[in-house]
Amino acid sequence: PRYRPLDELMEADSVTLHVPLTRSGQDATVHLFGTDRIRAIKRGSVLINTSRGAVVDSNALLQALESKRISAAVLDVWENEPDIPVELLERTFIATPHISGYSLDGKLNAAEAVYGEVCRYLGIMPSWKRAKADDEPKEIRVTDSNVQGILRDAVRQAYNIEMDDSALKEIAGLPREQQAKHFTKLRATYRVRREFAAYRVVLEPLQCVAKKALQELGFAV
Repeated sequence: PRYRPLDELMEADSVTLHVPLTRSGQDATVHLFGTDRIRAIKRGSVLINTSRGAVVDSNALLQALESKRISAAVLDVWENEPDIPVELLERTFIATPHISGYSLDGKLNAAEAVYGEVCRYLGIMPSWKRAKADDEPKEIRVTDSNVQGILRDAVRQAYNIEMDDSALKEIAGLPREQQAKHFTKLRATYRVRREFAAYRVVLEPLQCVAKKALQELGFAV
């Protein structure tokens, strides 16, 4: 990857955050995107946060959305979870309840990695092997003929993010004392979701223009 200064990235059409939350030191990330940084983002851009909620100042982001400096926000993480800022929730384009790492594949990979590290720390040979997920890719058939349409169709069949968005935004209609419980319940009862590698997209000859892009997203083709 080609690394660029953070200030230079503010000129991008979309800014997506994937950093740990650190509260001290020269590279602290708490409110990394506060009022000044958000004001520096190119007007009309999209901000995506799937890292940690406190990396973004919720009030500053809300003001930027209200003034249309930022055209849309896509948030999976929130300040003060599970007591999330409802006013910001209602302003988001897509909102999910901190589940970006909740795919079945991600959970299995994480469990295997933790187990391996514990075994190495204790100086013992690993003896456990994770249960495999269903390794036979599920077929997806798309109807569109242009690349963007094919990608959109394939992604939505593999994971309809609008379902999670709608479920989370129900919080806005709940009594104040039930909102945090709803957020927690959505995470605790989250459905089984597979990553794109668990799907094979079947393309017709005229749709093969999208093959490379689908493979770059992780789909089998």
